[in-house]
Amino acid sequence: MLGLTVDSEKRVEAFIIEAINTQVVYFLKMGNGNAESTESNNHTDKDGNPVPVIPFWSRSYLPYARKWSQNCPMGELSLEDFINYWLPGMNNDGVILGLNWDQNGIGCECQPSNLLDKLVINIKDPQID
Repeated sequence: MLGLTVDSEKRVEAFIIEAINTQVVYFLKMGNGNAESTESNNHTDKDGNPVPVIPFWSRSYLPYARKWSQNCPMGELSLEDFINYWLPGMNNDGVILGLNWDQNGIGCECQPSNLLDKLVINIKDPQID
């Protein structure tokens, strides 16, 4: 289990670095153009039900997304919109996000506010903590 945790943390760092460098993040699009979601394996609401997770990928992890999603169309989102609209909206809606999941849907699940903080810190001072 420790190996999966370390690998997931490395993929989070890669997500942050690549998102800042490319100014783009990617997500799976449903038929109506909205982001595809799944249920969390790690987070529950106050009633014990899994909360929704929206996975996002950075550019170099797109092959994993395509394998995991079984050819679901990919959406592209500017980092600016992701930071200013999506992350605050997801936080308000109680939705969490997955980052750079592998082809089996395994990876980090985190609160939008936590990622927002890390992105803002690294945009100002580009170092991963």
